[in-house]
Amino acid sequence: MVTPDSGPTPSPKKRKKPAKTPFDNPWLLPVLFGGFVLWSGYDGWFNPKMDWVNFNRGLFGVSLLGFLWTLRQALQDQKRQRELKARPR
Repeated sequence: MVTPDSGPTPSPKKRKKPAKTPFDNPWLLPVLFGGFVLWSGYDGWFNPKMDWVNFNRGLFGVSLLGFLWTLRQALQDQKRQRELKARPR
């Protein structure tokens, strides 16, 4: 018996994918880390009159490592997506 509240259940093939968000983009973190690298590099080495020079130099190193790691991940993801699109079905 079908009640008015429970409409027909869509088959698994007809289910829609959830909408993508900006956080699904593989280039989000490399762009953010790149911004931190530029900001902390400028403040750490080109603006030495600041009180927090050592903090910015440390942040530069950590941000640079994060940037390189997330850049590598984004490039691998982009390559994987290209290969999936090129693969015949």
